[in-house]
Amino acid sequence: MATWSDVELPTNEDTNTVRLGSVSGEESGSGLYQVDTLAKISNASEVKTDPRLSSSSGSNWSIVVADKTVILFDQSYQTILLLLHFETDVDAIGLCLDGKFLVVCERNGNLHLIYVPYKKILLTKALAENASNGDTKTYRYLIIEEDKASLGQYHVFLLIKDGFFHITNLALAKIETAIENNSGVGGLKELQSLIKIDFCSTKDYHDEGCTTAVMFCLGHEMHLMIGGGKENVVTHWMMDPQQTRMCLAHSVNSSLIPGVKKMVVVENLLYILDTEDVLSLWDLHFLVMIHCWPDLPINDFELTTECSSASMVAQDKGSMKMITLTKQNSSQICSFQIRFLPSMTVCYSLNVSSVSCLVQTKINMDTIYLVEGVCENPESRGEPVSSVAVRCFTVNNWSIVVADKTVILFDQSYQTILLLLPCVKGSCRG
Repeated sequence: MATWSDVELPTNEDTNTVRLGSVSGEESGSGLYQVDTLAKISNASEVKTDPRLSSSSGSNWSIVVADKTVILFDQSYQTILLLLHFETDVDAIGLCLDGKFLVVCERNGNLHLIYVPYKKILLTKALAENASNGDTKTYRYLIIEEDKASLGQYHVFLLIKDGFFHITNLALAKIETAIENNSGVGGLKELQSLIKIDFCSTKDYHDEGCTTAVMFCLGHEMHLMIGGGKENVVTHWMMDPQQTRMCLAHSVNSSLIPGVKKMVVVENLLYILDTEDVLSLWDLHFLVMIHCWPDLPINDFELTTECSSASMVAQDKGSMKMITLTKQNSSQICSFQIRFLPSMTVCYSLNVSSVSCLVQTKINMDTIYLVEGVCENPESRGEPVSSVAVRCFTVNNWSIVVADKTVILFDQSYQTILLLLPCVKGSCRG
């Protein structure tokens, strides 16, 4: 397996250059977004294979996973905080406590807890007994959430094919204090001994296995939604105060959707992408479908409330947008699109490599990110990816209005006219 270890970080002066090795020049709505390249990750091996990519971003960190390699950047992509190689592919990853603790879930079943400032592995534990040795993930999804009733303590939900692990009493704030105060091995071991791991089987509900999960809170109550296939496509779990463990609340059968690929919760709404690439919208509390888009195939999606120009908001009430990634049949090209909600109107689109992934971010992040595989010769079909580029998409801080023979350039808030130009001949176009 290739090692993705050669990392190039462009300087501030370099970020506005042409996209590295773009697969296509086709771009729609280019005036609305500026595209910058933040990092380029190359394959150090002579044997080239397409990487399995995943990525996420937080308030002060960004992480890219390519096969067995994990690279942790600061938010500006100016510094590499960690570069780690593992024995097997990394299935799932998460950061918490302001990016100071990293959880890595390997395909061989190992879970690692790493203290980022010291680049130190604090704990390695083999949780999954039947680890995958092929292309199938052992760990399907990872969720890390701070306990609302006990700050500094964290809950970890780790999904496998036939159930999920629930890790509690993970006192990361106290573990950090013990490390920084040099309390010794004894203090750390005592805190580690308090960690509790429960396993909840889902075999009776998801007979074709679990695929993904999402967590949300109502007050101090934690709720977990698990997506799967066949008889029950969604199960809703919540904490039983008597048993102090997660128990099934109710489920959704497969009469409306065949199976679940991805779920995202926004306030009282649940977005579900099914196994046939159809997106649907559900009431979170009653698990009733509100709307679906059967004629719009989607491979992956993220939601954002990134700062919008006034012209965008005028077209579609509200600031929520959806970023989608759609493969074009068996082509080497994917379509990256930014859409208005709820109309799903496309405001920006760009052709990218089929070896690409959306970066999972918080919904209120201002910048949209994409990780794209790049070939040395983009025109050559079937050629494997030789490097991986991290792109960011930021809203341009201006808006244009065209009225017959007049072009008016406003600032983003429409408070200042930057330019007013009359066209000399005929109506203005483009």
